[in-house]
Amino acid sequence: IISFSELWSDPAMALKIFRIANPSHQSLGSGAEFRAFKVLTYVSKRAEVALIPPVEYLCRKDSVENLNLLMKNGVKVPETVFDLIKTCKFSKNPLSMMKLEQDYYSRFVKEASESDVVFSDHETYLYMAAMSYLKRKTGVKTVLLNQAGHLSALRSFSWNLRVRGANLITFLKYLRNLYTSSVFKKYSKDLDLLLGVSKSSIEELKKLKMVREDIPSKALNPPLAIELEKLPKYDGEKEDYAVFFARLIPEKGIFDLLKVWREVRKELSNVKLVICGRFYNKDVERKFMSLKSDTVVYNGFLPKEELYSTVTKAKVFIYPTHFDSFPVVMLESLALRTPVVAYALPPIGEVYGGLDAVKLVSEFDVKGMARKTIEIFRMKEEDYHSMFNRRYDEFMTFYSSWERVAEEEYNTLKVFLEQGRVY
Repeated sequence: IISFSELWSDPAMALKIFRIANPSHQSLGSGAEFRAFKVLTYVSKRAEVALIPPVEYLCRKDSVENLNLLMKNGVKVPETVFDLIKTCKFSKNPLSMMKLEQDYYSRFVKEASESDVVFSDHETYLYMAAMSYLKRKTGVKTVLLNQAGHLSALRSFSWNLRVRGANLITFLKYLRNLYTSSVFKKYSKDLDLLLGVSKSSIEELKKLKMVREDIPSKALNPPLAIELEKLPKYDGEKEDYAVFFARLIPEKGIFDLLKVWREVRKELSNVKLVICGRFYNKDVERKFMSLKSDTVVYNGFLPKEELYSTVTKAKVFIYPTHFDSFPVVMLESLALRTPVVAYALPPIGEVYGGLDAVKLVSEFDVKGMARKTIEIFRMKEEDYHSMFNRRYDEFMTFYSSWERVAEEEYNTLKVFLEQGRVY
């Protein structure tokens, strides 16, 4: 049996991969997009990668910059993609977008037919439909990497109300989620391999019957990494504030965050909460600003160096996210030796549950999250530092290599294509 290291290092066994991804070299945006960029950078040294990003990516301001950076690393992007960037089209209507995507990918049937596999880095219904179309046209195997977690909640109207609030947008998003889930399920019948960033992210799709029960599947391990050498050195100094840094959307728990903080302030009068990130909706921003107190400081979207400096000085990272599969922000916080308090979503418990520096409570348990936060603020210095123990060191070392992430993904594809199974 050939070893994984041999598969990764043998140029004669290189794959040809047709890739659907939204890559971004900026790690402060979507973790899935940054993962796509880093993995493509390494995989292109071992495989022949043709990157055909989806329609909505063409309309982004940073699309050309990201694609040019990847091309310098050996990723191939058809000239047609750049031609279409100049006349990109986008629609918020799911039906219109499906038509746009199919028309778009119909231009790349030749590239798909010359590949060993069609691979999507993201789990949206649009890319599933595109992969199904390409498989029917070419017969090439299709692979999906699921990077979403807690998908069952999206189909719960009560969950949507609790997270987003009672308004028209919540209702419309709920209806959209029901529709897109049905489209995903329809086209997932043509999927050949399901990968995930956690076991929970795979098991949930099967439990919801959004994919075939018998589909070959594997949780990549490690699925992502953090570049420890690029982080500021920890000097041991902590200040009396908590931090939150992520996309400022209800699904990441920004309104839960304010409730948690009100409970914390009942016990601790000399602490503050610093929030870093970008709002993606003006109504959400206005509501948030109207609810926050004077002890909540909004720093906006910070450059990476300034953000990391803010996180490394914080006593604790409060992260009441409702929708994550393997949150990179938790990995970043831990790398900066700032403990995390979060909801015990299945993927988060699976990945981070064994660490003393991560405190988990049940979803929506605002008071429980506040208690854990208060406990960390009141810890003696030696107890605080003891959270970052040998288990922590081993964990951070394991998740410190993007090449290891790329190797795991690439070798899994090789074994599946050659043997029809994964292990």
